Amino acid sequence: MSQVGRSRRKKPNFITVELELLTSDDVTEPSILRNDTQAMANSQESTIVPRALFPYGIYAVDPTPRARELIHFIHVEAEYLYRPFRREWFSMAVVDVSAYYISLANASLYMNRIKYQGSLEYSDCLESSDYYRTCLATMSKRLESNTERSSEGVITTILGFLCHDSNVSNWPRWAVHMNGLQQVLQLRDNSQTLSGQIAIFLSWMDIIGSAVSDTMPRFNLPVELKPVESQPHAASPYLQSVLSNLRSLNSVALNDVALCLEDASYVADIANSHAEEPLFWNNGINGTRLIGPLSHQLLSLPRVSETIPTFSNYRDEALREMTRLALLVVLARLKLAFIRIADELVPLQERFARMFLHTCSPYDEFSDLQLWALGIVGSMASQGPTRNLYLSQVHKWAALMQIKCGAKAFHLIRQINLIDDMMGPGVRALLIESICFDQRCCKEEHDPV
Repeated sequence: MSQVGRSRRKKPNFITVELELLTSDDVTEPSILRNDTQAMANSQESTIVPRALFPYGIYAVDPTPRARELIHFIHVEAEYLYRPFRREWFSMAVVDVSAYYISLANASLYMNRIKYQGSLEYSDCLESSDYYRTCLATMSKRLESNTERSSEGVITTILGFLCHDSNVSNWPRWAVHMNGLQQVLQLRDNSQTLSGQIAIFLSWMDIIGSAVSDTMPRFNLPVELKPVESQPHAASPYLQSVLSNLRSLNSVALNDVALCLEDASYVADIANSHAEEPLFWNNGINGTRLIGPLSHQLLSLPRVSETIPTFSNYRDEALREMTRLALLVVLARLKLAFIRIADELVPLQERFARMFLHTCSPYDEFSDLQLWALGIVGSMASQGPTRNLYLSQVHKWAALMQIKCGAKAFHLIRQINLIDDMMGPGVRALLIESICFDQRCCKEEHDPV
């Protein structure tokens, strides 16, 4: 009877749900280097709705319960706390046996920091240091292997070391790891190309370390970070006139100045157009693509020795150096907005001050560029003797150019290059303080723009 009863019962309706497994090719990254409005809209929507940290559930090592807890912590924390390059790094790290342990060391470190206000060094967290040692052990074995020593997994792991070194501002250790990475890359065939994301990270780690020491980058810019042509009208009519004058003198140094200013106008245009979009600034890859190419270009230029009297016999080269340093300061300020770290900012300001704050002579044809550079770098100086020197120099240049109002000088600087929201108020304040002894000179011009 029981069997008859069961046979007469209505069978349950099973619900079928169709699932689709996404690959990395299906994930569309927002690109600031192309006019793709729909891609940007999709990117913003996907940022509002938290995504899993790709690849979900695919690991180089079978996770222990504690490892899964740490991975879950990183996944949940990403929904409310922005850490630059978190998602991109995680997607590369968990699929490699060595980088996997670095990702766990980082997760443990961040959790320990929240619970106990710990530092960001692996040695200050027992669990993190254990994962770190495990990573080093796997790396030692792989570096002894002819097939593994130059693999993308080894490169990814070293990039993880470099990223951590930069986060804690340990630049001597960064140099050691970068030297090791350079040796690993020399073992690879020229025909062996790196995957796009690894190539971007490699170049970015090279750029940020080179910026701190103001040295030439070690690697060429990868195709993934190649700059595109400036958008039409990114350069103001005034700047276009300046660029034309620079190029008309057939000077290699002045041609370099023109090229850098032209590319910088594109960077400023993009930054200004996205000033009111928080989602844009919470994207480290956006910052890399925007800042990376121009940074590499500026760091690759010849330097002027600080022992050479500036603007005497080498005025073209001195103007190039003045422009180079001022633009690197602008990019450092932009970098702070994207990745919260720009250790090069203070050394760049100090080098600029040593070279141009005491012995700078006017270059009559391009005194406007000199005023622009002094205004940009001077706006970052804190109150004290150094700022007073900038006030004096700016006043001197304005007088030479017969500019009697700081607001008018600000208008000129803005036409050359300026990130409005980030640097505009500081530059404007410096100019008005240094030029306008009587703010009634043109009262309507002193109202904030």
